[in-house]
Amino acid sequence: MTADRLFVRAPEVAETLGIDVRTVRRSIAAGDIPSKKYQGAVLIPAEWLRKQAAPPSSASPEPQMSADELADLVAERVVARLSRALLGMHEAGS
Repeated sequence: MTADRLFVRAPEVAETLGIDVRTVRRSIAAGDIPSKKYQGAVLIPAEWLRKQAAPPSSASPEPQMSADELADLVAERVVARLSRALLGMHEAGS
């Protein structure tokens, strides 16, 4: 893809993103990929494709959780749900 082009077609989007061209066309139809029709051709803004193909910004990487931290988080959520369920049962029986 050259930097000076304004629009690209579905096959180039598919090749650049490593997906099937049918997936690109379905995404266009669903409105997930911006496009314009010009003389029967479906054109996708090249700037959109450049943004999609760019590597993710490393400015703010997501912090990684240890297995223990994840287990604690899951346990807290399970206990909170059980507490709400038991409280609801208790209130319903009163």
